[in-house]
Amino acid sequence: MVTTRRSLDTDQYTYFQQIKMAHGREYKRFLPYYKDKLLELKGREALWFDRQRIPVDDPTILRAVREYVATVRDIQRRETRPDYVPRSYFYNCRFGCEYHTLCVAAFAGNDTSAIVKKDFQFIGERYTKEEDLLNG
Repeated sequence: MVTTRRSLDTDQYTYFQQIKMAHGREYKRFLPYYKDKLLELKGREALWFDRQRIPVDDPTILRAVREYVATVRDIQRRETRPDYVPRSYFYNCRFGCEYHTLCVAAFAGNDTSAIVKKDFQFIGERYTKEEDLLNG
């Protein structure tokens, strides 16, 4: 059974999907029991953000899938490939990562040389082999 409690915070569509999931093919037999709750939830979808699909071109989708697969493989192997650094782009990257602009441009397939030239500087190794603190 699906709850019908008064304080349920959901919308009609989500609640209906739960009814179908809970009762399977026989869900229509149970609809009279849930009728009042379904009517009460009607129109509540306006309380949440309306999600719309954003069209994305095929090359971008293919790049995202390739990076996802590469990340999964790297996690499985517990090592990274030096010639390809997989990324997992999250919204909060723009707030905490100094490479955000570069990463987004590379992910979109744009030329990143101007960004690298403008925003980054190359610095040599911090330690020489004799001074390597990690390997003594």
